[in-house]
Amino acid sequence: MGHGTVQSLKRGGATTFNHLVALAEDPSVQGRSALASSVGGLTLASAPEMSAAETKTVDQIIHHILRDAESAVRRALADRLAREPDAPPEIIRKLARDEISVAEPILRWSPVLDDPTLVEVARHASLRHRLAIAARPALSAPVVDALVEQDEESVILAVLGNAGAVLSDEAADAIAEAAKDRPSYQGPLVAREDLPKPVVEMLVTWVSAALRDELVDRYGFDVSAGQNGKAPIVDVDSLLASRPNKGEEAWAREVVDTLEEHDLLTTRIALDLLKEGEVMVFEVALARLAGLSLQLCRRVLYESGLECLAVACRGAGFADADFAALVVLVQPSNPFRAGESLDVRQSALRYFNEADSEAIDRIMIAWRRTTTPIPPSQVPA
Repeated sequence: MGHGTVQSLKRGGATTFNHLVALAEDPSVQGRSALASSVGGLTLASAPEMSAAETKTVDQIIHHILRDAESAVRRALADRLAREPDAPPEIIRKLARDEISVAEPILRWSPVLDDPTLVEVARHASLRHRLAIAARPALSAPVVDALVEQDEESVILAVLGNAGAVLSDEAADAIAEAAKDRPSYQGPLVAREDLPKPVVEMLVTWVSAALRDELVDRYGFDVSAGQNGKAPIVDVDSLLASRPNKGEEAWAREVVDTLEEHDLLTTRIALDLLKEGEVMVFEVALARLAGLSLQLCRRVLYESGLECLAVACRGAGFADADFAALVVLVQPSNPFRAGESLDVRQSALRYFNEADSEAIDRIMIAWRRTTTPIPPSQVPA
């Protein structure tokens, strides 16, 4: 239906109304599709020629289409309203929540669709709904956050490739962290023009030389000279490769010192080092992050139960997902945990998430006075 037809519908008064009623009485799919297109072409708020009763009837027709009509008919209505700035918001929201064959044009193009509805659909609908949202010409930071938190590669790649998507600092950081294990993110992430400085400074420590050069050119800082008066940014891989001919523990301490000097000593980097087989560097990093002795941390890792490990990781600032990953990584090295069941690990994760912060602080204070971890239940309240 062309623009002229739409305008004639708006001007048609009783003719328009009678035409809609006639289409509503046609039970065929073709008739229903024609009805949807005709109703979609009529902006209710701008049709003063219709009486209140006629307007109410048209409204009932639209809701009937949304409730009972075949998906092809609802799609015809969605196609007609998708780019209309005056489309009724309630109708647009209902179409956005429909099955993807109906919702797609609304999710991709509707200027009426508000952020709360987009966030709701992103969190509760299907992957294809999220892909349609990710293709919108503009995406606010809350909508991008809702898409990124689902952790779906195709959706995140679509967001990264969308120049109209606003990345919050949290979303950029989450994608950058995930990019270490998902190389497909790295090129599109580096190509963004809006990365926060901390994310850029983290990326240059481990992306390929070509991507690092691209970052340096795009964000205009000298890797060799550092940023904002800090020491020069280091390449973690190069740092680990320069293993000197000295004691392993002394070298591990130097690595951790260097990471700390460059603000790179984080729980995620510590966990990545353990995954790469740098066990001693991880031990020293955990001790530094938690403020505990190296001897006590080793006993927590290899001689104690999971509650002790949960306390140390809470004290070091681990996220729950990283703590869960650490449990799996250290379990084979701890004879004490050889027979631990999934239930025991889940119980430890609940303790990690639910333990009172003041209780964790008390235990950490007690541990800092000793080299042997006191069981959490034995630390005085």
